[in-house]
Amino acid sequence: MIIFLFFLVWIGTFTHLTFLSGLSYLFAFLWFFVGLAAGYVAVFLTMILTVPFVIYAKPTNRLKHFYLRHLCDFVRLFIIKLKIDKVIGFENIPKNSAYGIYANHRSGADALIMLSLTRKRIGMLAKDSLFINKFVTRWLNGFGILSLDRDNARNALKEINRGSKLMSEGLPMAVFPEGTRKKEDFHNLDTFKPGAFKLTTKAKLPILPVALIGSEDYHKRYLRRTTNVKVIIGKPIEYDDYKDLNAQELSDKVAGKIMKMLKEHETIQ
Repeated sequence: MIIFLFFLVWIGTFTHLTFLSGLSYLFAFLWFFVGLAAGYVAVFLTMILTVPFVIYAKPTNRLKHFYLRHLCDFVRLFIIKLKIDKVIGFENIPKNSAYGIYANHRSGADALIMLSLTRKRIGMLAKDSLFINKFVTRWLNGFGILSLDRDNARNALKEINRGSKLMSEGLPMAVFPEGTRKKEDFHNLDTFKPGAFKLTTKAKLPILPVALIGSEDYHKRYLRRTTNVKVIIGKPIEYDDYKDLNAQELSDKVAGKIMKMLKEHETIQ
């Protein structure tokens, strides 16, 4: 949807201005970039025009998540040049209930991958530094993207409870249990934070382990060439399979599954 709008405005503006200027090659070159700029402006305007709907409609609203994932697709492909090149295990995504996605964290673009991945509505626990002011906070909260304040346990628990409630209402949530992105030694995982699993255990829903491979290259190739990412989706861990585990045991179990997927698929092209 967003990508179609972008090309429609770009090509429409370029074609219209080129004909008005008499098909001059010099002006055509100029209008090409004017049309490109108009396309980006059109996408930005959709963000402004949809603000009331995003803020006041329920975070579980399907239409706003349809808009969000297409916006994420546009940002990935046309701004930061990141492509989800291969997805293995897509059939493992639960179809009859919400779930918690737990993935390794290699780059600042991982959130965009998660929001685009399932092609369905999805919320997220995100670092509190993204919530720079009240407007941004309300806009992100409107999509079910919640702030995780690592320095304030009370606020963190409040957001986790809020996220669990959204999950109970049918909204899957994505979490990066390492807490922050890795900047080196990508073949290993940082220690998972056991508290990150409260979001899903409280709602008694499946846990979906996901391995991201290649997203760390985004920071090296930014804007110069496309970064290809591979996503491995493991089989879900049902509530009955983890209900007797404590937080640390569950954390170790999920980390082990993701580490196994990384080792099995890291070298596969």
